[in-house]
This record gives sequence, structure tokens and C-alpha cells, in this order.
Amino acid sequence: MTEGWVLLGWGTVVFGVLDLALFAYPLAVPALWPALVLIVLAGVPAAGAMAGFTTLAQTVTGDDRRGSVIGLLASAQAATALLGMALAGVLGGIAGIVPTLCLHAGGLVAAGLLVLTWRHS
Repeated sequence: MTEGWVLLGWGTVVFGVLDLALFAYPLAVPALWPALVLIVLAGVPAAGAMAGFTTLAQTVTGDDRRGSVIGLLASAQAATALLGMALAGVLGGIAGIVPTLCLHAGGLVAAGLLVLTWRHS
């Protein structure tokens, strides 16, 4: 497994777990300091996942198509972010903010595991 896949997969899994802890901890601990710690900790795997994503985009694409592929990936990322914001608005109104954020965190964990499983086979 190349380093890019490892960074993308595990970075996304760990980021999702830390995000879930960030969104759910207030249900058990009424304090602000855990949020500050979790936000700092979540930045490390988030940066790793993005580094893995960028590395893969650059290394698995031929020189003649690299700019087009990176442009396509950036456009897809913007479109899915817009879709996610719209869905979060709807789901937040129906299920509530914390369950919606926890669903997002679970999606990150699932996506990271999918990357690791797909790449491993």
C-alpha cells in the first residue's frame, strides 16, 4: 500500500473518530476544554488525509492529464461540499444538529475504511 492511500485512509478514519468525540462529548462532560483539545488533535489526521489525497492525485495521474484531473477533483469536492451543506440544513432541522454532525463523522470513518479496504484488496 502506498503512502498516499495510507494517509488518506487512516487520516480520514482517525479524523472521523475525533470528530465524533468532539460532537458527542458534551453529552457526557459539560466543559469547554475537551473541545479545544479535540480540535487541535483532529487537525493532524485531517492534514494527513489531505496530503494523501493530493499525493494520490499527483502520482496516479499521467503528466499530460494531471491538471485536468486535479481541476476535476477540486470541482467535485466543491460540489459535494455544497450538497453536504444542503443536506446538513435539512437533516439538522429534522434530526437535530448533534445527530447530523455525528452522522457526518460516521461517514468519514466509513469512507476511510472503504479506502483502506478497497486499496488492500
